[in-house]
Amino acid sequence: MQLDSQIQTKIEEHMHSSGFFLFLDQELRIYAEECVLSSIEAMENKALELKKHKVNKLKKSQLHSIPAVVQAGGMKKLQELAIKQAEKQSRPENSAFWGWFKGIIDPSVDISDGSLPGQIRKYLKRAGIILPDPDSFPDKNSAKAQRKANAEYIKPALERVLPVFCEHFICHYNYQVQEEK
Repeated sequence: MQLDSQIQTKIEEHMHSSGFFLFLDQELRIYAEECVLSSIEAMENKALELKKHKVNKLKKSQLHSIPAVVQAGGMKKLQELAIKQAEKQSRPENSAFWGWFKGIIDPSVDISDGSLPGQIRKYLKRAGIILPDPDSFPDKNSAKAQRKANAEYIKPALERVLPVFCEHFICHYNYQVQEEK
């Protein structure tokens, strides 16, 4: 499917607007805070599944690797890290966290409101940049192609949002864990 250059241009131009910076500062922070609570819940559920009485929190080194990976390789390298860490046979809480994190950042999944790409899409819609709805296409191949096109449309915004989201997430995670001591 050919990408619509008008949509791409609107998104690129909008990423320099005050509205986009406000999204990065306020909405993304609130979303990151919600994600922290969700990640802690995922780790707690893993502990319950394993019949453990105590939930171990992530070691700081797990979180400190995220900004360096994002800076060095963006979304692609962060996805690789999340996949590698989720598959490791280390602490169950770590695997649970990375499996959860992988789902939140994955741009290839259907853009749900609960994912980071979904948050970007919701914001763009409110800003008047509406991406075509894949579910409005009559056949599965067209819908699949449109999902892929939508992922490409938001890719530049996602790369710009990712380091800010990770910073908000890490700060709030450290706050939450510190508060629970």
